[in-house]
Amino acid sequence: KDLTMMEEENQLAGADFNPLKGDTELMILLKRLGKVKKYKTFQRWKAKFLERLEQFLYDKGTKAAEEALVEFSSLLKKVLKCANEVQNYIEKGDLGDNKKTVRASLALNEMCNILKKLMKAMEKVIPKKSSEAKEYGYTKFHVGATLIRQGFQQYARMNAVKDILTDIGNKLINIADKQQHDLFASYKESVRLFCDIMADLQIYEVMTKCVEFLEAPEEEESSDEEEITIRVTIKCIHNKKKLKLVLDPTDTIGSIQAAIAE
Repeated sequence: KDLTMMEEENQLAGADFNPLKGDTELMILLKRLGKVKKYKTFQRWKAKFLERLEQFLYDKGTKAAEEALVEFSSLLKKVLKCANEVQNYIEKGDLGDNKKTVRASLALNEMCNILKKLMKAMEKVIPKKSSEAKEYGYTKFHVGATLIRQGFQQYARMNAVKDILTDIGNKLINIADKQQHDLFASYKESVRLFCDIMADLQIYEVMTKCVEFLEAPEEEESSDEEEITIRVTIKCIHNKKKLKLVLDPTDTIGSIQAAIAE
């Protein structure tokens, strides 16, 4: 095996290591996220965060994760489109207790068929074990980084689908069959599990912040204060290691001490 392949396999084998829990700079950036209140500030934060995170990732895995997310994203768009069509049929009175047209019934079935495909893609797109990471050619951190780079548009659509399915399920209590109602419930559980994975990766708050700032504000924001970066190098006498911290002017002595302790 050539050196590059061996290095990639070693990185995949270490897929269980979480740099978001083990890298001081990333942990400080995550702690600072709660102070981000403006679109432009978040875009700068995101760029800095990704720049650091991607130092732990290999390029081939990034491309593989991007390709895997293409099908997932495409299915999400299709389900959302179908769900909106079913909702329109309900609102027009073509799908309900008093009336059920052929077109409306076909639209409901089509939505459920694509929803099943989406749930299979959701289950497979994120490798949960090192063995799966080797098989897929990317780790869960590649997926996380790609989703952040794309602004977590997928999560925004997942929530939109969940809300519409809840509305459809409530209005078609006597029309949709048990399998369809069970499918709606299973999808909601899949969204919850997706959130759990993001939380385990330490990027749940990043995900919600991405959705919050998915669109640039219509009105120009007031200018932010000029960013100042402070780099501190601390030498540990006992183990002869150096600890590098990237600090923000808003960091307190307490937050710095906590970062060093971690």
